[in-house]
Amino acid sequence: MTKIITSSGSTIPMTDAELTVVVERAHQRRSGFTAEHDDLHTKGELLDAASCLIRIVAKGMVDDIRKCNTLYEQKATESAMDGLWPWKEMAKVVDEQQCLTDAAALIIAEKERRGRAPKIANKDIPRIVGVALLFKQTGAIFAMPLPNTFDDVRALVTLNGASLTQPYIAGYMTSAGQFVPVSKAKAVADLAGQEWPVKQMPILPSPPTNF
Repeated sequence: MTKIITSSGSTIPMTDAELTVVVERAHQRRSGFTAEHDDLHTKGELLDAASCLIRIVAKGMVDDIRKCNTLYEQKATESAMDGLWPWKEMAKVVDEQQCLTDAAALIIAEKERRGRAPKIANKDIPRIVGVALLFKQTGAIFAMPLPNTFDDVRALVTLNGASLTQPYIAGYMTSAGQFVPVSKAKAVADLAGQEWPVKQMPILPSPPTNF
């Protein structure tokens, strides 16, 4: 049996089940689910995911769901999880033990996140403050503060002699001067506790066809 040493120097035995949860949590971090990643999930997503995994074990549906090979077949998974699974990519179901291990690791991740939350709240977290275009070939960024719109930025691009037919990425600027693509802007706003869409936030059209 594995033992852990506490800060006081005493040892506490750890069962195999406990050890597998610790190993899984470490695996999650190595796989990119870091503290920075988890801190973006401020609406209970980690607990929703854990709850879903526990639910399919409790309902005895693990074997049925494990046999699903396509997204269409995984409708059974969605039904078993009562629509609470928080992400587009469905859960990878292996067996009951792994489901419970994953769920426990997700609960630990949420506990860690909540422990960091007060510290994060006291930091100057970047907020969405402007709309921008990043031109891929030159790296040039044309940006204007809100409530300017995409039309205003396009006029700025033209005024500076740049061509709107060049490939570009549409996005937003943060209070830290960082460019954020449209796909990641909501996560930035959520972390800052900023309403989304941001009030008077312009809706950007799709990039040019040669993007």
